[in-house]
Amino acid sequence: MIEYRSFRNSDPPLVTAIWAAQSPLRGRIPTVRPNFLAEHVFGKPYFDRHGFILATVDDQPIGFAHAAFGPSPARDRLDYHDGVVSQLMTIEHP
Repeated sequence: MIEYRSFRNSDPPLVTAIWAAQSPLRGRIPTVRPNFLAEHVFGKPYFDRHGFILATVDDQPIGFAHAAFGPSPARDRLDYHDGVVSQLMTIEHP
């Protein structure tokens, strides 16, 4: 059974493994490392761990989705009225 959960601090290696399993695609960064994701995604003050969902089967990662929201008009917090799925990746699984 597929289980879904929010991001955990121990997830970057799992996310990079899913990323590495992807076929080449124009415009996508071909290889990422946990440190790259920490610097450009997970380490940002506006990163919402509840918007990053990891899918697992028997505790093995099979995909993730990253939803994000923009700033409020005053730019002092996130505005949850409008959002976007900014990344979705899956791998084949039995």
